[in-house]
Amino acid sequence: MNKKAASILVMIFELLAVVMVVSMTIFIARSYAASDFVEKNNIVEDLSLMVNTLVGVEGNAAVIYDKYDLSNYTIFVNEHKIILQQKDTINTERAHVLPINHKISGAKEADKKYLCVEKKSILIAEGIKEKEIIFQGCDVNEPERNI
Repeated sequence: MNKKAASILVMIFELLAVVMVVSMTIFIARSYAASDFVEKNNIVEDLSLMVNTLVGVEGNAAVIYDKYDLSNYTIFVNEHKIILQQKDTINTERAHVLPINHKISGAKEADKKYLCVEKKSILIAEGIKEKEIIFQGCDVNEPERNI
């Protein structure tokens, strides 16, 4: 085989390899875009950042998380992590650390569309306050309620 034919053959194989790599990359990107993997991670990350923000806020605060429609998700929160569940899928979780005198509790069932998060300061002794962050489900027509 002469050198010119061999170089053309190598170039054809290189082009085929590049086309395969590009098409596999496009296929993987489309499959991630079609799944709700990214949305679930964004929701849990937002909620973790919300907890950190509420810990830093002085006094009482209330937030309605309405960035996403959460009616397909169940959200649980405890002292160590936030858990997002969707039927027939793997749970998405984020760990968090709370300072001393802070508690966190609550859940949002799948029947509610949005999440209401409330921070309350509770006086437990003279000069000692305990701060509690509460997660609960709410609907869009409830922002004016006293949470």
